[in-house]
Parts: sequence; structure tokens; C-alpha cells
Amino acid sequence: MFLLVFLMLFLLLSQLFFPRVVALALEEAVRYNFPHAADVQVEVEAVPATKILLGKFDVINLYITEGSVGGLPVSRFQSRLKEVQIDWGELLQEKKLVLRYQQPSFTEIVLLASDVSRYLEQQLRGRFLKPEVRLGDDQVTLLGSVSIFSMPVELEIDGTLEISGAREIAFKPRNLRINRVELGNPFRENILAQTRFLISLEQIPFVSELEKIEVGQGKLIIKARS
Repeated sequence: MFLLVFLMLFLLLSQLFFPRVVALALEEAVRYNFPHAADVQVEVEAVPATKILLGKFDVINLYITEGSVGGLPVSRFQSRLKEVQIDWGELLQEKKLVLRYQQPSFTEIVLLASDVSRYLEQQLRGRFLKPEVRLGDDQVTLLGSVSIFSMPVELEIDGTLEISGAREIAFKPRNLRINRVELGNPFRENILAQTRFLISLEQIPFVSELEKIEVGQGKLIIKARS
């Protein structure tokens, strides 16, 4: 009888405390693998909790805020991974966090307009100077300058963001203005071609295929399957 009570008490305490202790350890591992993240939180679910010793989890929720993930500046990164397996040996020996998951999982990424602008400074370098992105309801405006006949010209371009392929988002420019005056051909198409860009998520973890993007006031929300 005493042994049964002890066993039940052990299982109860392990279910209450073990997942949180492991979550804290995983947070440290995530910080090591994502050193540019301002804040990291991990939540784990496992029933029974003792299977965590084998590296098995029912659900792992991962939250990263204000950092860089896979070279992309992000305001918030959130993944919900199901039926996860972790190799404890790989993590303890190499400090390498590899999460293998079975069931369809989901990731949501939020980028502010300033995040997209910083990303474009690298993507459009040599073609477009001082890019600034403004995000409205389903509307994207790109501001900056290009060189025309060796003269810097201030531009304002309206367009949309669309999913292009499994893990890319493309900017499709539509209207071009110089000093708030719309510009027609022959220069229009040439200039617009210089301002097309892609937001690549190829290096972003837990993103296998983009499902939906939403452009709102000052932010871009990306939803993907993991």
C-alpha cells in the first residue's frame, strides 16, 4: 500500500513540476541556438511526464520575441510542434537543439514595418537606397531612391505582398510616383523591376510551407505549416 501511494505521489509531482523544469532547460538551449532573440519562452506538454526522459513530448510551444531568426528580423515568432522527439545526447554534447515532430504543426511570424525595412537594406543593396516600408491594410508602400542618369531620385511605390513558392513572399509593385506624381513608361517598368524583392523563409526553422499572409497597420503576419 505504501509503495502504491509513493508511486502515485511521484507521478503526480513529476507531472506538475518536471515539464516546467525541462521547459526552462530548453529555453536556455533555444537562447544558445538563437543568440539574437530578446526573449525566449518554451512550454511543454507530456503525459505522462516521465516520457520526457526519453525525449518525447506531446506538444512544444516555442516563443521568440524581438530578434533575428534565420537572418530575418522578427517582432514575434511562435511555433506549436506536436509529437516531438528530442535527442538529449545531441543537445547535451553539442548544444545542438534538433526537434523532430510527427504531426502537422504550425508557425506564426510577425514582422513590423521596421523589420521589413531592415531586411530590405540587405536585399536591395546597390539597387535601392535607404528603403523604408510602410504597411497598411493589404497595402504595401516602399519608399527610397534610385539612381537615374547618375542622379538620386526619390521614389514612392505601392504594391502587394504575395506568397511565391513554398517559403517565399514576393513584393509585386503596381504604382510608381516621383515627387507624388505617377510616372509612366518608358522608365516606369525599368524602375519597378529594380524594386521587386523577395522575403525568403528558406532558413527559418519550423517552416515547411506558407499558408497565409496578412498585411495590417504597421505589421506583416505570416502563417505557415511546420
